[in-house]
Amino acid sequence: MVKLKNMIPARLRRVRQASPSREPVYDQNQVMYNLYEQGSVSVHPLEPFEEVSSEEISHRMEIDHCVKRAPTLAELMSNREHGRENDVHSVIGRRALLSREVDALTRADFSVQTEQQTISALFSGLCAHSDNLARTSRLSKIRNHLNYIGEPELMEAAHGIATYWKHRLDTHPDKALFVMLGEIGNMERADYAAPEGKIKSDEYFMELIMNEFSDDELTQYADKLLIDEGELVNLPKENVDIIMLDDWTSSGIEIAEQQQCFLRRHPDLRDHIEVQLAIANEERLKVGFRMNGGQYVPVRAYYWANSSSELFSTYIAGSHSSDYSLAFDISSLLRTEDTMPPGVQVARPYHRDDYQTTFRQRLQYARSRDSNVIK
Repeated sequence: MVKLKNMIPARLRRVRQASPSREPVYDQNQVMYNLYEQGSVSVHPLEPFEEVSSEEISHRMEIDHCVKRAPTLAELMSNREHGRENDVHSVIGRRALLSREVDALTRADFSVQTEQQTISALFSGLCAHSDNLARTSRLSKIRNHLNYIGEPELMEAAHGIATYWKHRLDTHPDKALFVMLGEIGNMERADYAAPEGKIKSDEYFMELIMNEFSDDELTQYADKLLIDEGELVNLPKENVDIIMLDDWTSSGIEIAEQQQCFLRRHPDLRDHIEVQLAIANEERLKVGFRMNGGQYVPVRAYYWANSSSELFSTYIAGSHSSDYSLAFDISSLLRTEDTMPPGVQVARPYHRDDYQTTFRQRLQYARSRDSNVIK
C-alpha cells in the first residue's frame, strides 16, 4: 500500500519543527492537511466520459487516488450513450427517511421509472421555483453540483477497482488484500443495521467488483484475495493490506466505527488500512480519511466528486442507494405542497428478498480448483 506521506513531494516532506534539543517532529497528518488547505496537493481526474485503459486506471488509482470526475445531473441529461432502462423505485413523499424506514414501505409508496426518466425527473424537480429566493438558489446549486451514480457509473467503478486490485496483486505478489466485509454486523448502532437477512452496500459493491474477475482470474488470485477474518491469524502483518470497501460515505461515522471495531481485534494492522469507494470528495482523496483517534488513512475512489464551497457539502445520489443528508437538505428546501423529486430516496435493489451474492461461493470454488491444479 502506498503510504500517505508518499503522496507529498520530497521537497515538502522535509517540513519539520526544528528543535536544537531534540529530534525534529514530523506530523504527517497536519502537514498533509496544511498542503491541502494551501492548494498544494492536486489530483488530475479525467472527464466523466473519457475512454481510459486498464494501465491508466491502475496508474491513476495508485498515484492520484482517483480516475475520473463523476458526472453531474446536467451532463447525464445531455449524454444518452447508455440506455439506462433499468428500473428505479423512488419514494413518494417529502420527509427524509432512514434506510430502515425505506425498507419498511410498501410497493404503493414508490413510483417506478427507468433510470433515464429518474434522472430527468430529478433534474426538473430541483428546478422547482419557490417564493423564497434563498431556498431556490440553494436548490439550484445542489442541482448543478449533484453527483449521480447510476447503474453504468457503478459498474464502471467496480470494473476500475477490480482492475486496480489485479494490478496490486500482480505488482506485489508477496502481499494479500483483505477486504473488510460485514463488519457492520458487529456494531451495536441500530441505525446501521441492515434488515434481517439483507446485505449492506459493501457486499453489494463487492459482488459487482468480483463479477469483473473471470473464473480463471479468481483461481489465479484466490489465495491472495481474502474476505475471511480467520485468514489473518497466521499472516504476517507486513504481507497484508486491509481494504474498507463501500460505494460512498457522507459523514464517515459508519466507516470510522467499523474501523475502530476491527482494530479492537487487530490493533497491529492499524497502519495497513485504506478506504476504497466508488466516489469520494476532494479532501478525502487528497488528505485521507480521519478515523477515531485522529489517524488519517488513504482513500482511493474511482470517481472524484463534484462539490461547491457555497454548499459546504458534497451531494451524491444514485439508482441503487440514497444519501440521507441529501434527502434531509432537499426536504428542508421544498414548499409545503411539494414532494421529494424522484431519485432522491430510492429502494436498494440489494434489499430485495430474492437478491443474493455469489462472490463467497466463487472464491471458495476457485480455491478448491486451484488446489487440484498440478503445479
